[in-house]
Amino acid sequence: MASGAGKKVKDAIFLVIGTGVGGALVVDKKLHHGAHLLGGEFGYLLLGQEMTVSQIVSPVSIAERYNAKTRQALSGKEVFTKAQTGDKIASVEVDNALQTLALLIYNLQYSFDPELFIIGGAISKNPALISMLEPKLAKLRQKVKAAKLEPKIAVCHYYEQANLLGAAINFKKMMER
Repeated sequence: MASGAGKKVKDAIFLVIGTGVGGALVVDKKLHHGAHLLGGEFGYLLLGQEMTVSQIVSPVSIAERYNAKTRQALSGKEVFTKAQTGDKIASVEVDNALQTLALLIYNLQYSFDPELFIIGGAISKNPALISMLEPKLAKLRQKVKAAKLEPKIAVCHYYEQANLLGAAINFKKMMER
């Protein structure tokens, strides 16, 4: 929000996707901590499934499921690459993760109505991420006739360093009080 993808908006939701899924809810340029300091812990959501968002969407978890099924030792990035080249098991795992991420974004759009979603973490380095998400979001919007708003999504300017930079800025602001 200070100098990256969110600097021109007041309300944003950050989704930091790496070993898990974390995030932040920013309202009127202020970080919303929540009553129990759990504001933005979107990775704990279940979304009607057996696993949390973190367990489904994290590239680490995607790789763990893929590797358990194939007896390989690939990274999340490698599983995404395998999915793009037609590997059926990788495609199922990646598609499930993207569908869950799209559902999360859809629900958060209609719950908090941010101006912008900003995706950070290791997954944000995938140049195809947003183009893979958009058709899934479009299908979700078609299911609800009133859902005309298309969530705006950007990749975090600082990629996997965003959460560390944000924490440092937040700490500095807290110390200035």
